[in-house]
Amino acid sequence: MSVALDFGSSEFRTLRRQDNRLIARRIPAVYTAVENSVAHRRLLDQLHVPYSESGGSFIVIGEPAWEVAGLLSRPLIPVLHEGKIPSDDHPTRQICAWMVDSLLPPTSGEQSRCIASTACLTGQDLASIETVSFLMHLVQLRGYEFETLAQTDALALAELEDEGFTGATLSIGAEFTEFAICNLGQPVFRGSTSHGMRKIVQKLAQRKQQLVWDQQGNAYADTHRVEHWLNQGEVQVDPHRDDDENWLAQAIEEMLLASLIPVQRKLQNRHRLELRDQLPLVISGGACRLTGFEGILRESLRLAELPLVFSSIRRAAFDPYSVARGLLIHDAVEHGNPISVLQPREAA
Repeated sequence: MSVALDFGSSEFRTLRRQDNRLIARRIPAVYTAVENSVAHRRLLDQLHVPYSESGGSFIVIGEPAWEVAGLLSRPLIPVLHEGKIPSDDHPTRQICAWMVDSLLPPTSGEQSRCIASTACLTGQDLASIETVSFLMHLVQLRGYEFETLAQTDALALAELEDEGFTGATLSIGAEFTEFAICNLGQPVFRGSTSHGMRKIVQKLAQRKQQLVWDQQGNAYADTHRVEHWLNQGEVQVDPHRDDDENWLAQAIEEMLLASLIPVQRKLQNRHRLELRDQLPLVISGGACRLTGFEGILRESLRLAELPLVFSSIRRAAFDPYSVARGLLIHDAVEHGNPISVLQPREAA
């Protein structure tokens, strides 16, 4: 049995093949904490929300955390802060362990493999290395052998089959933006920056003076409300229609330029790369679903002056499971278990 596990900064996602189906599961990588009181216990029980007790608080994880945070005006706390887990953050490590236990099925008698990726996999700093080591340790505790692959490499395998696995990928996550080039299935360039949508969401909430408070009275940006606004499918960033959309469009362009200009500098030596004259570009991430995003991206690419010509720009067809699908394809290539073009189906 093989399972793909994508440790995204906003969601943890798994994908596995069962008979002729691809079974997909995901858990938002957030939690919220509320005071341990009789009233709150009664409310959580009435909502049929699973929770645990820790340090005088009730901890609610994943999808239910969105509901509880909105209902009680509590902050949503990311499990991966800046894509990492501090070594001394024991509560968050316990939450991560619970999420992995929930997502990975029990191992069978046959060899069980987990092909995993995380946004900080390519980081060279100590915190990134320790985070990857910890996440992989959780996988091993479940009885799986594990292998890792960069997210953009997996994205290329999932989305560039018709182009001979040759092209560029741009992954815009909550904490990181990564640009990569793949040639005939082999990664030949990668550039990653710590710019993502989470900071934009936080700044927008502060701009709109949308705040929530924790049980100690500390104020936090109400990212829950902004995320809800973004996910409704009504936001338009190009052309924008009001001040909030105008601010969001400018913030996204600044984020893209901050991510693409370092790529441009690294690509100055592109004469060393044997590339096609034109490359398809596949884009992935929640920001890509905003109406008008492609127009902002095209302008950012022009301003960044990348020494590349893109034959096409398209959203990843298998989002949000493109990375996980690419991980399974990698496993299939390595171990001879083709997965065809089945569409992921989310499990309950």
